[in-house]
Formats: sequence, C-alpha cells, structure tokens
Amino acid sequence: MFLQIIRVPNLKVGTVLLSCAFLYDIFWVFVSKLWFQESVMIVVARGDKIGEDGIPMLLKIPRMFDPWGGYNIIGFGDIIVPGLLVAFSLRFEQSSHDDYCPL
Repeated sequence: MFLQIIRVPNLKVGTVLLSCAFLYDIFWVFVSKLWFQESVMIVVARGDKIGEDGIPMLLKIPRMFDPWGGYNIIGFGDIIVPGLLVAFSLRFEQSSHDDYCPL
C-alpha cells in the first residue's frame, strides 16, 4: 500500500533517498555502538528493554544452516525504501513503452 501511495518523482530523488536511508542504517546499527555501548536500532527492533516480542516493524528470518539456530532481522524500511526505487523503475519502463512507436 505504501508503494502505491508514495511516488518517487525521478531517479535522482530515489537515489538520494536510498543513499540517505543506507547511511542512516549504517549509523544506527554500527556507529551507535560507539556512543551507547549497544546498537540502538537492534535494541529497539528486538524490544530488549520492554520484555515483549518487539514492535511490528521487523521481519525475523530463521537461519537455515546455523547449528545454534537464531534468526536474522530485517526492518520494514529495508524493504520499503528500495521498493520505492523499484516501483519508480517499473513506472518509467511502462511509460517509455507507451511512447515507443516502431513506425
């Protein structure tokens, strides 16, 4: 639904948005450990401090061949933001085929 409502106007905006989201993730997952002694984004996503299962903005993917079990986590932002760029590419391709005339 989000990808149908929000539209990226051009490739430059989509690329800047994707780059900023990438840097944002890098900072809060890896660099925040230096200031707060633990990754802020991981703690918030897992819900470590509240004792619940976490907020519903997280996909838990089980590790297939890990002898200790466990799971990898992916946030919805890691899916939605690249999806905006893919949706733009699809709309661009469809519009370029509409304008194409072989004669």
